[in-house]
Parts: sequence; structure tokens; C-alpha cells
Amino acid sequence: MTHWHSVRQYSLRAGFRVLLAGLLCLLAPGARAADMDIRERLARLAYDVQAGEDISAIKRLQRSYGYYLDKGLWTDLAEYFTEDAVANYPAGVFIGKASIRAHLYRNVGNVPMGQVGLGENRLYNHMNIQPVVHLEPGGQTAKGRWRAYAYFGSLGGGATWAEGVYAMQYRKEGGVWKISRLDYHSGFGASYATGWVAPQAPAAAPGAGADAPAPRPRRQLSHPPDRERNMDCEGFPKACIAPFHYANPGTPEGGRAWAPPGAAPLSKDGQPPRDADGLARRAERLRDEQQIENLQRIYGYYLDRAQWDQLADLFADDGTLEMAQQGVYVGKKRVRQFLGTLGPAGLEPGWLNDNIQLQPIVTVALVILALAFGPAWQAISGGLGWVGRAEQESRALVLTQSLIDSAGPAIMAGQWRQTGTDHGLTWRLEMTPREDLFAVQAGTWIGYNVLATASWIERRRERVIKLETIRIAPWSGPS
Repeated sequence: MTHWHSVRQYSLRAGFRVLLAGLLCLLAPGARAADMDIRERLARLAYDVQAGEDISAIKRLQRSYGYYLDKGLWTDLAEYFTEDAVANYPAGVFIGKASIRAHLYRNVGNVPMGQVGLGENRLYNHMNIQPVVHLEPGGQTAKGRWRAYAYFGSLGGGATWAEGVYAMQYRKEGGVWKISRLDYHSGFGASYATGWVAPQAPAAAPGAGADAPAPRPRRQLSHPPDRERNMDCEGFPKACIAPFHYANPGTPEGGRAWAPPGAAPLSKDGQPPRDADGLARRAERLRDEQQIENLQRIYGYYLDRAQWDQLADLFADDGTLEMAQQGVYVGKKRVRQFLGTLGPAGLEPGWLNDNIQLQPIVTVALVILALAFGPAWQAISGGLGWVGRAEQESRALVLTQSLIDSAGPAIMAGQWRQTGTDHGLTWRLEMTPREDLFAVQAGTWIGYNVLATASWIERRRERVIKLETIRIAPWSGPS
């Protein structure tokens, strides 16, 4: 980062705080009626910061819903719903938190009430990606649209992948966002063995017309739905369009993530917030969250193309990397040396190495140490990789989840650096060469957990994110 850019960042932040302080000076008792415009502007700023925090909290809720579902944490997952929630799953419509909880335990988990976890040899990865979230007027309800991308299976049994759209409704209760309605619109569900081809039509039912297919047999559920599911379109091979809760974002009506508050969104006593510094810090935390998500995505893009120099530069000077129990590499120089063992810098012809970073959850928290203080962050994200080389004998699909944790600020001139990342492999699927899957002769699809840490300390009022630690856990078979 250049000195001029650092000065500009400092000036913008300092100017923002001076502006807020100046606005507050105008809010003393007896302020003139002409000052009302400034009062409203400050209140609008507070409204917008709160709205930004609400959007972030809703995304966190939905993304973590996927992580809890992955591992069968049924009791925790049920707490994501309001008491009167409605969940419209492919198995049927379940009404109320108690019924949803029973569905999760007895139908999805296939376990008695109170028994958490998927059990051995079962895979149930369920990514929630591609969010579109809008707050509704008043800021107490919201709607969202998400893409579910799932992989189900068991060791020695069948394997299924599926895709669809979650149409979500949320409600804020006691300051906490929860799911008030869930509608799943199926895109496709298919066996891994056949791919997403049209399923074979079952035989016609007795007495039906020659062209009428028999209804698909219904699974007998331990906890029956409260209402039968009634969807206009049940997914591929039908061409379904899940309803959109928003207007086209390319139009003036659809271009906002939250509704404007109207005139003078003041507090209950008719006054705007007076903690200007606190408001500025909240806005900075939102920006930090965006920067950290960008850092993790950039990590994936550099890894895709074996850009080892650029990747190593994301780490703090004392950052660490651990991958598949091959040892811990400490310091940016050692991280770079290890990356060199993975292959030459820059992709060679025939080398596929895509590593998509998905479903991030970032927590920024204040950390106080003996000599330094500032926010540190913790994050979890998922990864999906396609890796392989031409003319090799095998390839695989790998899915990962990543926990990113920070032990404290990395003293890197106020820059965000990644200090710790732990890649935990969820599953790895080796595949024999198939021309319909890859253009290369062999490849690997990889799922892994990335545990990363990063933190910052403010110097010269300049903040840049750096990696502290990367740790990639080895794969030990399906779970």
C-alpha cells in the first residue's frame, strides 16, 4: 500500500469522525429548526449502519444453517427457527419449531430425539451460497434467496448430489434474527452414478392412461408432515423458476438492499444517536468483514493458478501454514518454500487446480494483549476444488469446510494478514477418467476444511488484512 493511499485512508476516517462530532454539536438543546435536516441525516446514517449489520447477521444465520446441517446438529439447528415457523421441505410442510425439530431428528437424521450427529460413514454436506437478502420496511423482517448445493451419501451405499433454491423469510426477535419461513424449490436431485440426466419414468399406475406415469413412491416418515407439500414444479427435468421476492435490481425499484426509512428515523426520545465514535467503529467492523471475505476469496484465486509469490504475500511475517500433517511452516519465507513443493509457480499445461472459497462466516472481535489491541477475526468457509493433471491415472472431487481462527493481532502496519488457516478435508472422491467430466485425462474433485486466522493492529491509521495461519487437515475417508 502506498504512503499516499495510507494518508488518504487516514484522512477519510478522521474526516468522518470530525463530521460526526460537528453534527453532534448542532444537536444541543435549543438547536434551531433549520438544524433538523442535519439531525435527520445523522439518524439516517445510524439507520443505514444498523441495516448493514442486519444484512450481515442474516447471511451469517443462513450460512451457518448449512454448516449445522452438514454435521447433524439437530437441536442447534432447530433454534434457528421462530416458534411459529413454517418449513416447506421436499418431505412435506412442517409447522412450528417443535415439529421442525422432530423432522430434523427423526426424518433427516434418522435418529431418536436427542441423538445428534450423522453417525459414521455418512455424508450430508449442504452448502448455502449465492445470497440475495433484502430488509423490509421497519427493519424487523427480511427475505432472502439462496442456492443450496448438496452432496449426500454413505460409505458402501448410494451417492446423490442436489441443487435448489431456498426462498427464505426472516424475523428479528429480541434482537436476534431467526427463520420464520423456509420454502425449498428443487432444481435437481440425481445419483452420482448417472449424473443429472432425466430420471427413468416409473411404470404407469393400474387403470391410468398409457401416457400417465405412476406417482413416485413416497418415503414413509417417522415424523409425518403437518401438511402435504404442494409445489407447482418439482425440479429437473421440468424447467422450474423459483419465485423472486425482489424487483429486478436493474430497475430503480429493485436497486436497494433495504428500504429507505422515510423522514427523520430518530430514536424514541426524538433524538439521533450521540455516540458518533461508536457509530464509526460499527461501520469499520462492517468494512473489516468485507475485507476479510475478500482476503479469503483472493486466497482461492491465487491458489487456482499456482501464484505462489502472491499467495505467500497474503500471510503475516510470522504466519504459519500446515497442510495434511506435512508439518507446520512458520513465517512468510517458509510458507513460500512449502508452496514451491506443490509444483512450479504458475500452472503448467494440463494442470487443473481450481479451489473455490464459499460460504464464509466472519466474526470480528476486540482482542487486548499486553502491548497491542485491536479487532481479531474468526471465520469459517467452505471450499470446492477440481484438481488434477493430464495423463495421470486418477482424479477426484474434494469438498471442504474451513475454520479460520485468530489468536491475536498480527503486527503488520495495520494491515489485515492471515495468521492461521486450517484446511479440513470433508471428503475426496477419486474418479476414473471420463470424457464427459473433464477434458483432461485425470483429475480430482476436492472438499476440504480451511481453518484460517487473521488480525490487524492499527498503525498510521492504515488497515490491511494479512493471513496468519493456513492449516489443511488430511483426508481420512467419508464421514
